[in-house]
Amino acid sequence: MKVRNSRRRYFVALIICWVLSRCFYFFYLGVRLDAGSLGSYLQYIDPVLLKTALWQSTFYLNNQPPGFNLFLGVMLQAFGSHAGWAFQVAYFGFGLGLAIALLALLLRLGIFPALAFLTTAWFCLSPITVLYENWLFYTYPLTFLLVLSALFLHRYIVGQRTADAVLFFSTMAVIVLTRGIFHLAWLVLPVLALWLIRPRFRRQVVLASALPCLFVVALYLKNYLVFGTVVSGRVYQNANIGMMVFSKVTEPAKEDLIAAGKVTALAKSNPYHWLEVEEYRNLLPPIKRWGIPVLDQEVKSTGVPNWQSQVIAEFAQLYYRDAIVAVRQYPMAYLQAVIDNLGQYLIPADETLPFYDTPSSDAQPMRMRRLLSAWHVLFAGRPPLPGFAGKVPWLNLIAFASCFLFGCDYVRRWWSSCKRVSESCENARWKNANGALILFMLYNIAYLAAVTMLFSVADHSLYRIKVSPFYAVLFSLLVAFGVRLVAQWRSGNRRESSGRANKELQLLR
Repeated sequence: MKVRNSRRRYFVALIICWVLSRCFYFFYLGVRLDAGSLGSYLQYIDPVLLKTALWQSTFYLNNQPPGFNLFLGVMLQAFGSHAGWAFQVAYFGFGLGLAIALLALLLRLGIFPALAFLTTAWFCLSPITVLYENWLFYTYPLTFLLVLSALFLHRYIVGQRTADAVLFFSTMAVIVLTRGIFHLAWLVLPVLALWLIRPRFRRQVVLASALPCLFVVALYLKNYLVFGTVVSGRVYQNANIGMMVFSKVTEPAKEDLIAAGKVTALAKSNPYHWLEVEEYRNLLPPIKRWGIPVLDQEVKSTGVPNWQSQVIAEFAQLYYRDAIVAVRQYPMAYLQAVIDNLGQYLIPADETLPFYDTPSSDAQPMRMRRLLSAWHVLFAGRPPLPGFAGKVPWLNLIAFASCFLFGCDYVRRWWSSCKRVSESCENARWKNANGALILFMLYNIAYLAAVTMLFSVADHSLYRIKVSPFYAVLFSLLVAFGVRLVAQWRSGNRRESSGRANKELQLLR
């Protein structure tokens, strides 16, 4: 009972710290939810359609899973002119939920409460975390959902309750239905893993995962029947691959490829300006007219290109074909882009759009910028020095590698011992839950790193933020492991000293 009350006090203290920190950021630093993305981001349906044709538009959404646009549309229709404040409250909810779930996860892993509290407070009070909490984009809600799925996984393996398994798979399905880089294979692999390592609970795993997987399969089936494709987001993948390749092919080489008729003039273009250059349209086949605004509308009511349109899909397909031809001619171009992406993965997560585009004339963002600069020095390890020394975030490099390797070693030791004990023992269930949870975190870290570095042209630290809580958990485990080693070493030294003193006393006698 004392332990439970002690842990409850840490949750209360965390909530108080979170509320005070948000008041500081909101009132003193002037950090507000940036909802400007609503009318300009290529991932979003036209706001007019979100208000007037939400269900039709999300059904015919091929280049983006429907989840986040449904969220935007429901909020706009429910709150009207007050939607901005409604989004702010919703994102505060994601932030507080993330803090509580992360602390609960650390405590379930056996981290002593003070360290668990400090780790959670450090992560959730970080100015970088606050920036993402105040950005109307799907990154922060997905970060919360990933931590929540990890918590449900641990609860399921310890308690063996079907409800926790359903919540785990359902949360993963919501993630798939929200973000295109997560797809059915990402969801099915944990299902197979649990089916293999828990033979006594295979029926339970299958039943718990059936409905969430069915929703994802239904989306893929709809895409195939309507568009002839399966996975959402192909247009972004095609554009990203093309940009990765052509950014590493020299201009004279592009000219030679175009002159030889091997690639089109799109090789020299910027995908974000396709609709602005009339000559590119002559390269496309006749554009199918669907009679559906979200597919036929080339430009949104806000004046920005509609990346859900059929014309953008045709551009992206042709651009991708050109990129494949260029890779065959210059195979090192793609490899060089991937190597550059590795360095981009390590930089602080606020150094991406829209955060580095803050007007320096505004006093409040300047205060935030100074805080971020200090944060980079202290916790990313990037000193304000000229040249190479000031570009590499050394602490990020060391911490990410150390945490991932420590997690791999933890899983190795868990896997070598997990079959020696029966899962009917409660202690064994907790050990298995810890091992499976860390394996799940490593899986997501490796998956996101691979997907973004191999198939994305920029903003890799933005993708990394989704698994940053997992890095925080692994770091906390590493620190706890080090503390226990030091404590054991000191205890061993004391016993050895006591033993020597006893022997000397016996000799004197």
